[in-house]
Amino acid sequence: MATFTSNNFTSAQSISLVNEIALVGIQDAPLLSMLTARGQVGKAQGRIQTWLEYALDTSNAAGKPEGEDPIGTVFSGRRELNNALEIFSKASKVTGTAQAIENGILSQEIQMRLKELKVAMNQKLISGTFNDGSNGQPRTMRGLENWVPAAGIITNATVTEQAIKDAVRVLYNNGTNTGDVVAILNADMKEAVDEIFVNRTSYSHNVDAPFGANTYGMKVDQLQTNYGTVNFLVDRSAGANAITFANADYLFVDYLRAPHFEPLAKTGDAEGGFVVAEATLRVMSDKAVSKLTIASGARTASK
Repeated sequence: MATFTSNNFTSAQSISLVNEIALVGIQDAPLLSMLTARGQVGKAQGRIQTWLEYALDTSNAAGKPEGEDPIGTVFSGRRELNNALEIFSKASKVTGTAQAIENGILSQEIQMRLKELKVAMNQKLISGTFNDGSNGQPRTMRGLENWVPAAGIITNATVTEQAIKDAVRVLYNNGTNTGDVVAILNADMKEAVDEIFVNRTSYSHNVDAPFGANTYGMKVDQLQTNYGTVNFLVDRSAGANAITFANADYLFVDYLRAPHFEPLAKTGDAEGGFVVAEATLRVMSDKAVSKLTIASGARTASK
């Protein structure tokens, strides 16, 4: 933990007083911001969060005889799934001199630490590797990319429209494509997606545009398929050469301890505090997740 001193100031430096929401924007923590905005936040009950898979039984429920005793009916079974609660923490300490130079510097520093904590949480929600802590190491959650089962991986040489449809169809075949399908990808993969449709665009004139009506550029935000509407979410934490697809309705952030601030005991001529959270990702079924894996370094095929 670094101590903030008067020597950390540069000439004419000013630390923004923007609030938490402005600090943690969609481009800093896209997946976490999306789930929070959708209200898909739950309460964890222990160090390992467990839940029953949300999946429909496909056995035949029709053609039953009149007066059948339901005791003889085969009951639908659901798997128990789990994920580990991971602890996130960021701290800051400010000297009395720094406080005298700029009053309120500690609260501003804590706001920045909260932003860093949320960015770290977002990264683990996407790419985290599961560890239940039984090996003596810190508990870590399984991120979305690591929830994809082997049967849900589509491999292709390049990013193509058909390959994207094939990945979305995995959810359709599993019966988990209802609702919004989100595609999480990094900037390189998003550029590859945009290239597919670069010659298939339309122009619209918006007189209410805040920066003028004439806006140019090519950006694919949504893709309509027969298996659902795909919403692209660009995230710095997304893995290379892959696009992860998921039914957004199946994703939740569960907190054992929601993000909050705790002051540190004052020692000497400095005071500080830290922000802490304990969270995990709840995926209601791994059948609601698929992945398109692209050959290393490949971009798009010919249009």
